[in-house]
Amino acid sequence: MSVHPTSWGARHVFPDMLAPSTRVAIEYDSPGPLHDAHGPLSVDHEKDSALRRVGWEVIRVRVGNLALIGPYDVAATGPTRAAAAAVIDQYHRVLLGGERSRTHLATSGDLRTSTQWEQLALDLDAQYLDALSSGSKLPPADD
Repeated sequence: MSVHPTSWGARHVFPDMLAPSTRVAIEYDSPGPLHDAHGPLSVDHEKDSALRRVGWEVIRVRVGNLALIGPYDVAATGPTRAAAAAVIDQYHRVLLGGERSRTHLATSGDLRTSTQWEQLALDLDAQYLDALSSGSKLPPADD
């Protein structure tokens, strides 16, 4: 995705998942096998800012006790059904311009495959279309 140049010179960033019709990016962050990824010195916060400057909102799923850094972050224990439900909740908040809040989760069932996360993206777009048909006020989605 094209962004204004970042402090490290990037002109493109690559979110983990996109809901293009609503301009929402979803990131899944874990500390990694050495527990040194996505820490305080990471570029996650600046990546989010770069996306917001070009009209996208970001929902981050943060696992492994990573600090929450954005208004729609979700603290999770892993790729669980509870995490997916919290992402959908935060997605609704983005769409409806509602209260920004951080969501802390309990564990509840694993989403073990990338196909299940891809299904979440399809579900988000389907919910967007449902909201449109019900007359909910949504942000512009100019790509």
